[in-house]
Amino acid sequence: PGFDEGDLGRLLATLRGGLGNSTDDSINALRAIRAWDTRPRAAEMAALSMPTLVMVGANESQKTVTLSYEWHLGIPGSEFIMLKNTHHAAARENPVGWNAAVHGFLTRHGLV
Repeated sequence: PGFDEGDLGRLLATLRGGLGNSTDDSINALRAIRAWDTRPRAAEMAALSMPTLVMVGANESQKTVTLSYEWHLGIPGSEFIMLKNTHHAAARENPVGWNAAVHGFLTRHGLV
């Protein structure tokens, strides 16, 4: 009782599953993913000079976690966070944890 009126209840009421708000949104998102350039970008990542956070859901596949960590290692001064109880849609699956991680990162770097 009362969950719907609490902060978490109100937040969860705003979230939707899936890709976008319509069939066209989903189709466009899938087209963008299909066309995504996945060539290695090590040189560009190594040249990044701004604060960078690499975050991955702890429930992702081992390959995804490993590759995310390798990205972190390739970006000078980056931070790496594995978000507990989360898969690929971290901001939607664990919004409280995701927001805390991002806010902490921004705060540590004087960006809020």
